[in-house]
Amino acid sequence: MTVNEARYILTVPRFQRAEAVANAVLADLGYPEPPIDLLRVADLLDCRVRYDTLRGPEGYTLRHHAQYFICVATDVDGYSPEVIRRKQNWTLGHELGHVLLHWDIPWNSTLDLERIPAELESVLEVEAHWCASRLLMPDYVFQSLDDVIPELLADKCGVNIAAATKRLKNLSWIVRERLQALTDLPLERVPAYFDFVGELPEKIWR
Repeated sequence: MTVNEARYILTVPRFQRAEAVANAVLADLGYPEPPIDLLRVADLLDCRVRYDTLRGPEGYTLRHHAQYFICVATDVDGYSPEVIRRKQNWTLGHELGHVLLHWDIPWNSTLDLERIPAELESVLEVEAHWCASRLLMPDYVFQSLDDVIPELLADKCGVNIAAATKRLKNLSWIVRERLQALTDLPLERVPAYFDFVGELPEKIWR
C-alpha cells in the first residue's frame, strides 16, 4: 500500500497482528528459550544487522528492494555494559518489528523516501514496540511466579526493567490464569510481597 493508503487504513495499532506475527516467527524457530537470540530472527528474515556509531538514533532500518539493513547504535553512553547490551537488544527487536509488520508500506525505502505523516509514524512505532515485546517476552516464557517480578523477568529475557514492567501490565488472560493458579495472592501484589518478605508467596490451598 502507499503511504497515503496506510495513513487512512492504519489509524490505530494492530496489537493482535503484531503478537501473531511475533508468535509465528518464534514458532518457525522452534519456540526458543529466553533470552531470545534476535540475530536468529534477523537471519530468518534475511536482514543484515550492523552495530555502529549512529550519533543520535538508537537504531534504524533501511530497505533496498527486498533487502533490509538494520543498524543498531554502539554509541550509547551513561549506562552499564549490561544495560547497553539490553537496550541494543530491544532496539533490534523494535526494528525487526518494523520489518515483520510494515513490509508493505514504502517505509524507510531507498527507492521511495516519501515522508511518513506523524500520525502514521506514531502507529508504526507502537506496533513495532509491541512486536518487540512479544519477540523478547512471549507468552510461553511465563511459567512461574518468578516471571511476575520485573527484575527477574528482565534478567530471564535479557531486557531492561522498564520493558519487563510494561510487559507485565499487558499479560494475556491465558497467562494470567496460568500464573494465578500458583498463588492465593492477586498477581499484582506478588512483587510487593517478594520485596517485603524476600520470597515468593506459596499457594496455601492446593
